[in-house]
Amino acid sequence: MEGDSVTLHTGVKTNQQEQIKWYFNDIRIAQINGDQSQICTDVQCNEGTERFRDRLKLDHQTGSLTIMDIRTTDSGLYELKIISSRISGKIFNVTVHGVSAAERDEVKRKSVKEGESVTLDPGVIRKQNYLMLWYFNDTLIAEISDLSYNCTDDQCKDGDERFRDRLKLDHQTGSLTIMNITDTDSGLYELKIIIINSNISFSITRVKRFSVTVIAIPDSGLSSGVKAGIVVGVLLLMAAAVAVIYYRHKMYTPVMEIHQSAVILLLIFSVSSFTHGQPDYIKPRYIKFLNQHFGPSMTVQKCTSEIRKRDITGTDDGCKPVNTFIQANSNDIRAVCGRGGTPQGGNLFKSNQPFPVITCKLQSGQRPPRCEYGTGKKSTRYVVLGCAEGWPVHYEEGIPDAKKTG
Repeated sequence: MEGDSVTLHTGVKTNQQEQIKWYFNDIRIAQINGDQSQICTDVQCNEGTERFRDRLKLDHQTGSLTIMDIRTTDSGLYELKIISSRISGKIFNVTVHGVSAAERDEVKRKSVKEGESVTLDPGVIRKQNYLMLWYFNDTLIAEISDLSYNCTDDQCKDGDERFRDRLKLDHQTGSLTIMNITDTDSGLYELKIIIINSNISFSITRVKRFSVTVIAIPDSGLSSGVKAGIVVGVLLLMAAAVAVIYYRHKMYTPVMEIHQSAVILLLIFSVSSFTHGQPDYIKPRYIKFLNQHFGPSMTVQKCTSEIRKRDITGTDDGCKPVNTFIQANSNDIRAVCGRGGTPQGGNLFKSNQPFPVITCKLQSGQRPPRCEYGTGKKSTRYVVLGCAEGWPVHYEEGIPDAKKTG
Protein backbone atom coordinates (compact mmCIF):
# COMPACT_ATOMS: atom_id res chain seq x y z
CA MET A 1 0.00 0.00 0.00
CA GLU A 2 1.27 3.49 -0.86
CA GLY A 3 3.28 5.03 1.97
CA ASP A 4 4.46 1.68 3.41
CA SER A 5 8.06 0.51 3.54
CA VAL A 6 8.87 -2.76 1.73
CA THR A 7 11.97 -4.86 2.40
CA LEU A 8 13.14 -7.37 -0.25
CA HIS A 9 15.22 -10.02 1.52
CA THR A 10 18.23 -11.70 -0.09
CA GLY A 11 18.11 -14.70 2.24
CA VAL A 12 21.93 -14.71 2.51
CA LYS A 13 24.66 -13.20 4.62
CA THR A 14 27.29 -11.37 2.60
CA ASN A 15 30.98 -12.28 2.59
CA GLN A 16 33.99 -10.45 1.22
CA GLN A 17 33.93 -12.30 -2.10
CA GLU A 18 30.33 -11.47 -2.98
CA GLN A 19 28.85 -8.59 -4.89
CA ILE A 20 25.15 -7.80 -4.61
CA LYS A 21 23.33 -5.71 -7.21
CA TRP A 22 19.70 -4.58 -7.35
CA TYR A 23 17.88 -3.61 -10.55
CA PHE A 24 14.51 -2.02 -11.24
CA ASN A 25 13.31 -2.32 -14.84
CA ASP A 26 16.92 -3.19 -15.83
CA ILE A 27 18.30 -0.03 -14.19
CA ARG A 28 20.79 -0.57 -11.38
CA ILE A 29 19.45 1.09 -8.23
CA ALA A 30 21.68 -0.37 -5.47
CA GLN A 31 24.96 -2.22 -5.07
CA ILE A 32 27.19 -3.46 -2.26
CA ASN A 33 30.50 -5.33 -2.32
CA GLY A 34 31.15 -8.00 0.27
CA ASP A 35 34.10 -6.03 1.65
CA GLN A 36 31.89 -2.91 1.61
CA SER A 37 34.46 -1.06 -0.49
CA GLN A 38 31.69 0.05 -2.81
CA ILE A 39 28.16 0.85 -1.64
CA CYS A 40 25.63 2.88 -3.57
CA THR A 41 21.89 3.49 -3.78
CA ASP A 42 19.59 5.37 -6.18
CA VAL A 43 21.30 8.41 -7.76
CA GLN A 44 24.71 7.35 -6.44
CA CYS A 45 24.52 4.26 -8.65
CA ASN A 46 23.11 5.96 -11.74
CA GLU A 47 23.59 9.68 -12.05
CA GLY A 48 20.40 11.42 -13.04
CA THR A 49 18.05 8.67 -11.81
CA GLU A 50 15.82 10.50 -9.34
CA ARG A 51 13.04 7.96 -8.85
CA PHE A 52 14.23 6.57 -5.51
CA ARG A 53 16.13 9.58 -4.15
CA ASP A 54 16.65 9.13 -0.37
CA ARG A 55 14.14 6.26 -0.28
CA LEU A 56 16.43 3.21 -0.55
CA LYS A 57 18.26 1.52 2.28
CA LEU A 58 20.73 -1.40 2.04
CA ASP A 59 21.40 -3.86 4.85
CA HIS A 60 25.20 -4.14 4.96
CA GLN A 61 25.05 -7.62 6.51
CA THR A 62 22.61 -9.28 4.12
CA GLY A 63 22.29 -6.93 1.15
CA SER A 64 18.50 -6.78 1.63
CA LEU A 65 16.89 -3.71 0.05
CA THR A 66 14.25 -1.52 1.73
CA ILE A 67 12.10 0.85 -0.31
CA MET A 68 10.69 3.54 1.98
CA ASP A 69 7.54 5.60 1.43
CA ILE A 70 6.71 3.39 -1.55
CA ARG A 71 4.60 4.82 -4.41
CA THR A 72 2.42 3.39 -7.16
CA THR A 73 5.13 4.30 -9.69
CA ASP A 74 7.46 1.92 -7.83
CA SER A 75 5.36 -1.06 -8.97
CA GLY A 76 7.29 -3.46 -11.21
CA LEU A 77 10.02 -6.09 -11.31
CA TYR A 78 12.98 -5.90 -8.94
CA GLU A 79 15.92 -8.15 -9.78
CA LEU A 80 18.57 -9.29 -7.32
CA LYS A 81 21.95 -10.53 -8.59
CA ILE A 82 24.42 -12.17 -6.21
CA ILE A 83 27.82 -12.46 -7.91
CA SER A 84 30.55 -14.65 -6.41
CA SER A 85 32.10 -17.76 -7.98
CA ARG A 86 28.75 -18.09 -9.70
CA ILE A 87 25.80 -15.83 -10.36
CA SER A 88 22.49 -16.37 -8.59
CA GLY A 89 19.50 -14.18 -8.10
CA LYS A 90 15.83 -13.56 -7.40
CA ILE A 91 13.05 -11.60 -9.05
CA PHE A 92 10.40 -9.76 -7.01
CA ASN A 93 7.15 -8.57 -8.58
CA VAL A 94 6.00 -5.61 -6.49
CA THR A 95 2.50 -4.14 -6.83
CA VAL A 96 1.70 -0.95 -4.92
CA HIS A 97 -1.94 -0.04 -4.26
CA GLY A 98 -2.75 3.66 -4.21
CA VAL A 99 -4.36 5.49 -1.29
CA SER A 100 -5.36 9.11 -0.83
CA ALA A 101 -2.75 11.54 0.49
CA ALA A 102 -5.00 12.23 3.49
CA GLU A 103 -5.15 8.54 4.39
CA ARG A 104 -1.42 8.04 3.84
CA ASP A 105 -0.41 10.96 6.05
CA GLU A 106 -3.22 10.54 8.58
CA VAL A 107 -2.40 11.24 12.20
CA LYS A 108 -5.19 10.25 14.58
CA ARG A 109 -5.64 12.83 17.30
CA LYS A 110 -6.69 12.02 20.86
CA SER A 111 -7.47 14.39 23.73
CA VAL A 112 -7.75 13.01 27.25
CA LYS A 113 -7.95 14.46 30.75
CA GLU A 114 -5.09 13.91 33.16
CA GLY A 115 -5.61 10.79 35.27
CA GLU A 116 -7.90 9.08 32.74
CA SER A 117 -7.10 6.27 30.28
CA VAL A 118 -6.78 6.45 26.51
CA THR A 119 -6.71 3.60 23.97
CA LEU A 120 -4.78 3.91 20.71
CA ASP A 121 -6.54 1.55 18.28
CA PRO A 122 -4.80 0.89 14.93
CA GLY A 123 -8.02 -0.57 13.47
CA VAL A 124 -6.50 -3.90 12.43
CA ILE A 125 -6.83 -7.55 13.44
CA ARG A 126 -3.40 -8.91 14.32
CA LYS A 127 -2.19 -12.02 12.49
CA GLN A 128 0.58 -14.44 13.42
CA ASN A 129 2.98 -12.96 10.88
CA TYR A 130 2.59 -9.45 12.33
CA LEU A 131 5.31 -7.86 14.45
CA MET A 132 3.91 -4.79 16.24
CA LEU A 133 6.17 -2.16 17.79
CA TRP A 134 4.91 0.91 19.70
CA TYR A 135 7.18 3.95 20.01
CA PHE A 136 6.95 7.19 21.97
CA ASN A 137 9.54 9.84 21.07
CA ASP A 138 11.52 7.15 19.18
CA THR A 139 11.73 4.96 22.30
CA LEU A 140 10.28 1.45 22.14
CA ILE A 141 7.54 1.20 24.80
CA ALA A 142 5.62 -1.95 23.76
CA GLU A 143 6.04 -4.96 21.48
CA ILE A 144 4.03 -7.97 20.32
CA SER A 145 5.97 -10.46 18.20
CA ASP A 146 3.91 -13.61 18.77
CA LEU A 147 1.73 -15.18 21.46
CA SER A 148 4.84 -16.27 23.39
CA TYR A 149 6.48 -12.84 23.65
CA ASN A 150 5.32 -9.34 24.37
CA CYS A 151 6.60 -6.50 26.50
CA THR A 152 5.61 -3.08 27.77
CA ASP A 153 7.59 -0.05 29.08
CA ASP A 154 10.71 -1.01 31.07
CA GLN A 155 10.37 -4.72 30.15
CA CYS A 156 11.29 -3.87 26.53
CA LYS A 157 14.87 -3.46 25.38
CA ASP A 158 15.93 0.19 25.81
CA GLY A 159 12.62 0.85 27.60
CA ASP A 160 12.38 3.35 30.44
CA GLU A 161 10.43 3.93 33.62
CA ARG A 162 8.01 6.54 32.25
CA PHE A 163 5.06 4.19 31.78
CA ARG A 164 5.79 1.63 34.52
CA ASP A 165 2.64 -0.46 35.17
CA ARG A 166 0.50 1.95 33.09
CA LEU A 167 0.48 0.25 29.67
CA LYS A 168 -1.85 -2.51 28.50
CA LEU A 169 -1.69 -4.35 25.15
CA ASP A 170 -4.57 -6.03 23.34
CA HIS A 171 -3.09 -9.14 21.72
CA GLN A 172 -5.91 -9.40 19.17
CA THR A 173 -5.74 -5.89 17.73
CA GLY A 174 -2.42 -4.53 18.96
CA SER A 175 -4.27 -1.63 20.63
CA LEU A 176 -2.30 0.18 23.33
CA THR A 177 -4.02 1.56 26.44
CA ILE A 178 -2.25 4.19 28.55
CA MET A 179 -3.68 4.26 32.08
CA ASN A 180 -3.62 7.07 34.65
CA ILE A 181 -2.19 9.38 31.98
CA THR A 182 -0.09 12.43 32.91
CA ASP A 183 0.67 15.65 31.05
CA THR A 184 4.21 14.41 30.30
CA ASP A 185 2.64 11.62 28.21
CA SER A 186 1.52 14.14 25.56
CA GLY A 187 3.20 13.65 22.18
CA LEU A 188 3.42 11.47 19.08
CA TYR A 189 2.93 7.71 19.36
CA GLU A 190 3.90 5.50 16.41
CA LEU A 191 2.92 1.91 15.77
CA LYS A 192 5.08 0.00 13.29
CA ILE A 193 3.34 -3.07 11.89
CA ILE A 194 5.86 -5.36 10.18
CA ILE A 195 4.15 -7.97 7.99
CA ILE A 196 6.44 -10.87 7.08
CA ASN A 197 5.41 -13.21 4.26
CA SER A 198 5.46 -16.97 4.79
CA ASN A 199 8.80 -17.70 3.07
CA ILE A 200 10.43 -14.53 4.45
CA SER A 201 11.33 -13.26 0.96
CA PHE A 202 9.89 -9.84 1.71
CA SER A 203 8.32 -7.82 4.52
CA ILE A 204 6.09 -4.76 4.65
CA THR A 205 6.31 -2.06 7.31
CA ARG A 206 3.18 0.00 7.91
CA VAL A 207 3.13 2.96 10.28
CA LYS A 208 0.15 4.29 12.25
CA ARG A 209 0.51 7.61 14.05
CA PHE A 210 -1.39 9.01 17.02
CA SER A 211 -1.05 12.50 18.48
CA VAL A 212 -2.08 12.49 22.15
CA THR A 213 -2.87 15.69 24.03
CA VAL A 214 -3.30 15.42 27.80
CA ILE A 215 -5.48 18.13 29.33
CA ALA A 216 -4.17 19.05 32.77
CA ILE A 217 -6.70 19.37 35.58
CA PRO A 218 -6.43 22.90 37.01
CA ASP A 219 -4.96 22.97 40.49
CA SER A 220 -6.76 24.90 43.18
CA GLY A 221 -3.46 26.60 44.01
CA LEU A 222 -3.67 25.41 47.61
CA SER A 223 -0.79 23.55 49.18
CA SER A 224 -1.30 20.01 50.42
CA GLY A 225 -1.09 21.30 54.00
CA VAL A 226 -3.88 23.82 53.41
CA LYS A 227 -6.00 21.15 51.71
CA ALA A 228 -5.47 18.83 54.67
CA GLY A 229 -6.50 21.63 57.03
CA ILE A 230 -9.67 22.23 55.05
CA VAL A 231 -10.52 18.53 55.17
CA VAL A 232 -9.98 18.38 58.93
CA GLY A 233 -12.07 21.52 59.43
CA VAL A 234 -14.92 20.17 57.31
CA LEU A 235 -14.83 16.86 59.18
CA LEU A 236 -14.97 18.62 62.54
CA LEU A 237 -17.98 20.66 61.43
CA MET A 238 -19.68 17.52 60.13
CA ALA A 239 -18.94 15.66 63.33
CA ALA A 240 -20.33 18.55 65.39
CA ALA A 241 -23.50 18.66 63.30
CA VAL A 242 -24.01 14.93 63.65
CA ALA A 243 -23.39 15.15 67.41
CA VAL A 244 -26.16 17.76 67.73
CA ILE A 245 -28.54 15.56 65.74
CA TYR A 246 -27.57 12.57 67.87
CA TYR A 247 -28.25 14.49 71.10
CA ARG A 248 -31.65 15.69 69.88
CA HIS A 249 -32.71 12.19 68.93
CA LYS A 250 -30.99 10.18 71.68
CA MET A 251 -34.36 8.71 72.67
CA TYR A 252 -34.67 6.99 69.29
CA THR A 253 -32.06 4.27 68.80
CA PRO A 254 -32.69 3.69 65.04
CA VAL A 255 -32.17 7.40 64.31
CA MET A 256 -29.06 7.43 66.49
CA GLU A 257 -27.46 4.56 64.55
CA ILE A 258 -28.27 6.17 61.22
CA HIS A 259 -26.50 9.38 62.20
CA GLN A 260 -23.50 7.55 63.69
CA SER A 261 -23.01 5.72 60.41
CA ALA A 262 -23.35 9.07 58.64
CA VAL A 263 -20.03 10.11 60.24
CA ILE A 264 -18.32 7.19 58.50
CA LEU A 265 -19.96 7.92 55.16
CA LEU A 266 -19.06 11.62 55.41
CA LEU A 267 -15.47 10.68 56.22
CA ILE A 268 -15.28 8.43 53.16
CA PHE A 269 -16.93 11.08 51.00
CA SER A 270 -14.40 13.68 52.16
CA VAL A 271 -11.47 11.38 51.35
CA SER A 272 -12.86 10.39 47.95
CA SER A 273 -13.63 14.00 47.01
CA PHE A 274 -9.88 14.59 46.68
CA THR A 275 -9.34 11.72 44.20
CA HIS A 276 -8.32 13.84 41.20
CA GLY A 277 -8.66 12.16 37.81
CA GLN A 278 -10.39 9.02 39.04
CA PRO A 279 -12.48 7.38 36.26
CA ASP A 280 -16.21 7.52 36.99
CA TYR A 281 -16.71 3.76 36.75
CA ILE A 282 -14.08 3.15 39.45
CA LYS A 283 -15.49 5.61 42.03
CA PRO A 284 -18.27 3.35 43.42
CA ARG A 285 -15.85 0.42 43.73
CA TYR A 286 -13.26 2.59 45.46
CA ILE A 287 -15.83 4.06 47.88
CA LYS A 288 -17.07 0.54 48.69
CA PHE A 289 -13.47 -0.52 49.37
CA LEU A 290 -12.98 2.43 51.74
CA ASN A 291 -16.25 1.65 53.52
CA GLN A 292 -15.20 -1.96 54.13
CA HIS A 293 -11.48 -1.64 54.85
CA PHE A 294 -10.46 1.97 55.61
CA GLY A 295 -10.10 2.20 59.40
CA PRO A 296 -7.44 4.65 60.62
CA SER A 297 -9.21 5.07 63.99
CA MET A 298 -10.54 1.50 64.29
CA THR A 299 -10.07 -0.38 67.62
CA VAL A 300 -10.33 -4.08 68.46
CA GLN A 301 -13.43 -3.46 70.63
CA LYS A 302 -15.45 -1.89 67.81
CA CYS A 303 -15.82 -4.83 65.38
CA THR A 304 -19.57 -5.38 65.81
CA SER A 305 -20.54 -1.70 66.08
CA GLU A 306 -18.35 -0.59 63.17
CA ILE A 307 -19.49 -3.32 60.79
CA ARG A 308 -23.13 -2.55 61.65
CA LYS A 309 -22.66 1.19 61.20
CA ARG A 310 -21.07 0.73 57.80
CA ASP A 311 -23.65 -1.86 56.77
CA ILE A 312 -20.91 -4.30 55.71
CA THR A 313 -22.36 -7.61 54.48
CA GLY A 314 -21.11 -10.78 52.82
CA THR A 315 -22.55 -12.78 49.95
CA ASP A 316 -26.33 -12.69 49.56
CA ASP A 317 -26.38 -9.78 52.04
CA GLY A 318 -25.64 -12.19 54.90
CA CYS A 319 -23.17 -11.65 57.75
CA LYS A 320 -19.63 -11.28 56.46
CA PRO A 321 -17.44 -14.02 58.03
CA VAL A 322 -14.22 -11.96 58.12
CA ASN A 323 -13.47 -8.29 57.55
CA THR A 324 -10.12 -6.53 57.81
CA PHE A 325 -9.63 -2.82 58.55
CA ILE A 326 -6.38 -1.14 57.48
CA GLN A 327 -5.13 1.46 59.97
CA ALA A 328 -3.48 3.85 57.52
CA ASN A 329 -4.29 6.96 55.53
CA SER A 330 -5.87 6.62 52.09
CA ASN A 331 -2.79 7.88 50.20
CA ASP A 332 -0.55 5.18 51.71
CA ILE A 333 -3.15 2.53 50.91
CA ARG A 334 -3.53 3.73 47.33
CA ALA A 335 0.26 3.68 46.86
CA VAL A 336 0.13 -0.14 47.07
CA CYS A 337 -1.43 -0.06 43.59
CA GLY A 338 1.63 1.80 42.27
CA ARG A 339 5.20 2.20 43.43
CA GLY A 340 4.30 1.11 46.96
CA GLY A 341 3.36 -2.39 45.82
CA THR A 342 4.63 -5.40 43.86
CA PRO A 343 2.48 -7.08 41.15
CA GLN A 344 1.25 -10.55 42.17
CA GLY A 345 -0.49 -11.53 38.93
CA GLY A 346 -3.81 -10.40 37.53
CA ASN A 347 -4.81 -7.14 39.19
CA LEU A 348 -3.31 -8.01 42.61
CA PHE A 349 -0.55 -5.98 44.28
CA LYS A 350 1.28 -6.81 47.52
CA SER A 351 2.40 -3.88 49.69
CA ASN A 352 6.14 -3.28 49.94
CA GLN A 353 5.73 -2.24 53.59
CA PRO A 354 3.60 -3.86 56.32
CA PHE A 355 0.45 -2.11 57.58
CA PRO A 356 -1.24 -2.26 61.01
CA VAL A 357 -4.58 -4.02 60.56
CA ILE A 358 -7.50 -5.20 62.69
CA THR A 359 -9.22 -8.42 61.63
CA CYS A 360 -12.81 -9.00 62.78
CA LYS A 361 -14.31 -12.53 62.71
CA LEU A 362 -17.98 -13.44 62.93
CA GLN A 363 -18.95 -15.03 66.25
CA SER A 364 -22.68 -15.58 65.81
CA GLY A 365 -25.60 -14.68 63.57
CA GLN A 366 -26.39 -15.28 59.92
CA ARG A 367 -28.00 -12.07 58.69
CA PRO A 368 -27.91 -8.41 59.78
CA PRO A 369 -28.67 -6.95 62.23
CA ARG A 370 -27.89 -10.09 64.28
CA CYS A 371 -24.23 -10.29 63.21
CA GLU A 372 -22.04 -10.46 66.31
CA TYR A 373 -18.25 -10.23 66.04
CA GLY A 374 -15.65 -11.09 68.65
CA THR A 375 -12.82 -8.85 69.78
CA GLY A 376 -10.71 -7.92 66.79
CA LYS A 377 -7.18 -9.21 66.28
CA LYS A 378 -4.56 -6.51 65.78
CA SER A 379 -1.45 -7.34 63.76
CA THR A 380 1.04 -5.90 61.30
CA ARG A 381 1.06 -7.50 57.88
CA TYR A 382 1.77 -7.04 54.21
CA VAL A 383 -1.58 -6.55 52.50
CA VAL A 384 -2.65 -7.75 49.05
CA LEU A 385 -5.07 -5.48 47.19
CA GLY A 386 -6.99 -5.78 43.94
CA CYS A 387 -6.41 -2.63 41.87
CA ALA A 388 -8.11 -0.94 38.92
CA GLU A 389 -6.13 1.71 37.05
CA GLY A 390 -4.07 2.55 40.12
CA TRP A 391 -6.96 2.57 42.64
CA PRO A 392 -7.61 -0.09 45.33
CA VAL A 393 -11.01 -1.75 44.88
CA HIS A 394 -10.64 -5.09 46.72
CA TYR A 395 -8.91 -6.50 49.81
CA GLU A 396 -7.63 -10.03 49.28
CA GLU A 397 -8.31 -12.01 52.48
CA GLY A 398 -6.49 -15.20 53.39
CA ILE A 399 -3.10 -14.68 51.73
CA PRO A 400 -0.75 -16.69 54.01
CA ASP A 401 2.52 -15.13 52.86
CA ALA A 402 1.09 -11.63 53.32
CA LYS A 403 1.21 -11.93 57.10
CA LYS A 404 3.85 -10.45 59.31
CA THR A 405 3.38 -10.62 63.06
CA GLY A 406 3.88 -7.33 64.81
